[in-house]
Amino acid sequence: MGRDEPTGELAAAHRQVGWMFIFTVGLVLFLISVDLASIPQLSSFIVLLIPVGIVAIPISWGFIQRKSWGLGFMLVSWFSLTAVVGILAVVDLGQGLTTDRWSLVQAALLLFLTWSMYQRTKLLRHPMFAAWYHGHPTTMLSSIPLADGEILASCPHCSSLLAIQPDRLDVGEKCPNCDEGLILKQTIAALSEEE
Repeated sequence: MGRDEPTGELAAAHRQVGWMFIFTVGLVLFLISVDLASIPQLSSFIVLLIPVGIVAIPISWGFIQRKSWGLGFMLVSWFSLTAVVGILAVVDLGQGLTTDRWSLVQAALLLFLTWSMYQRTKLLRHPMFAAWYHGHPTTMLSSIPLADGEILASCPHCSSLLAIQPDRLDVGEKCPNCDEGLILKQTIAALSEEE
């Protein structure tokens, strides 16, 4: 797959991650500046937030342009940003439980954003996405050595790439990454109806 070749789902997911990063950095900077502005002794630190926003631009732009260094920088930045959003959610939850009820709503939204960012982390770390990002043919996965009877499959929950033996797969098998069942309940029900 060439670097300029348009691809559907991976290209769309790539764009979404880039723009979500920019939006989330802006949101976090705004929330922190509002909190700092309410504390007169710390309000001068708002100026220190400007370089953080400026640093986020080349990281997201490098990622969106698929520069070779962009994916690594985005992963580190994404983990850091997810942690900051999670911390802001916990702080708002604490404020909401004691004094400010609006903070409960904000905490719920930030917790949802943290969860959503965590889900996107799985995409950024997926070998298929990394191969696409760096312009390698995604058919390179066919060169992965497999034992007799093994095939490559992805977990239906976290999309981890796994080597499985379909004839030995049992209903109780769990994904080693997310610890969810490898066979969906709907599939088990459909197979039971056929028998």
